Amino acid sequence: KKLPEIGRSLGKAIRGFQDASKEFQNEFQKEAAQIEAAVKTTAELEPKQLEAPQKEEV
Repeated sequence: KKLPEIGRSLGKAIRGFQDASKEFQNEFQKEAAQIEAAVKTTAELEPKQLEAPQKEEV
């Protein structure tokens, strides 16, 4: 009787670990996408900001 109980417990533990791993990956990907979007927005704004003073100086 002990072996099936151990197997069940081990299976539940592995499943819990897999779920936590997937959740961590999803959160990591969300954060990476948000950072990419922020960098892209900043990269798009910087050239415009740099061009404006040059036009005023000339």
